Amino acid sequence: MTTNHTPADDRDAAIHWAAVAIGLKESREQRGKPLTAAEQSAFERYQDAARQHGISDAQVREYLRNLPTR
Repeated sequence: MTTNHTPADDRDAAIHWAAVAIGLKESREQRGKPLTAAEQSAFERYQDAARQHGISDAQVREYLRNLPTR
């Protein structure tokens, strides 16, 4: 974990949290409630962490599609 609480050394965590962040952002936007500045900052950190592991946006979206829903 880096000092900004993103998964720097765990590829599985990086893809998971990047996908969860996309799901949250899209859900909030569909309801007309965009992310707050702090949430957007966290969203960007999670996406960057995934990219640092060589994970593409398409891979994150595929992971998100395969997450179980509750």
